[in-house]
Amino acid sequence: MNHDQSQEANVLLSTPFPTEFGPGVCSAVNTCLRIETKVKVTLITDRATAPIAASLAHELEARGYRGNAFLVENYAERPLTQMPKPFLEDMESSDVSFFALLVQRNELHSRIQMTDVVNRRHMKHAHMVNITSQIMCDGMRADFNLVDIAFGDAYENHTGAPWKSTTHIDVVGLRFNIGVGGADGEEQIMHAGTFTIER
Repeated sequence: MNHDQSQEANVLLSTPFPTEFGPGVCSAVNTCLRIETKVKVTLITDRATAPIAASLAHELEARGYRGNAFLVENYAERPLTQMPKPFLEDMESSDVSFFALLVQRNELHSRIQMTDVVNRRHMKHAHMVNITSQIMCDGMRADFNLVDIAFGDAYENHTGAPWKSTTHIDVVGLRFNIGVGGADGEEQIMHAGTFTIER
C-alpha cells in the first residue's frame, strides 16, 4: 500500500508486528489470493487486530499495491451494526479486500453488507474474522496449494462437481478434522489440522 493513500494506512505501516507473521502474511497475499500487480486493495481492521493488519499492509506495500486501510473504531461504535459508508465506497473501486478483525455479537448484518459488494463486483476477498497471532503463526502457514488440492480435487473426485473458489478465502482452523463423503463412505483429508492426502 502506498504511503500517500490514507492516513490509516500510514499508521498501520508504522505499527510494530512480530516477524513470525511473515510466512502467514506471504501465504495470504501471494498464495491464497494470488493478487496480481497494479490492483487496488481495501483493508479493514480493528484495534485488537492492528498488528496483523500491519503485517498485511507491509506485504502489500512491499509488492507495490495501492489502497486504503480503515480502523473500524475510528468510524463507528462496536458492535458494528452497519458497515461504515467509507468502507463500502472504497471497496467499489478496489479489486481486493481484506477484513481482519475480531468480530462481536450482532455484527452479521454489517458483514453481509460488505460481502454483497464483494460478490457483486467479483472481488478477491480475505475474510479473516477472529484472526489471532496463533493462527497467523500456525494455521496461515499451511501449504495452501495443498489446501486447493485437498478441497478441490478430492471434492471433485468424490462428487463429480468442480470446486472453484476465485474470490474468497477464510483463515484455516488449527485442529480441524475434515472428510469428504461419497458412495464408498467418507475419506478423511485432514486430521487435527494436518492434511492426510498428498499431491
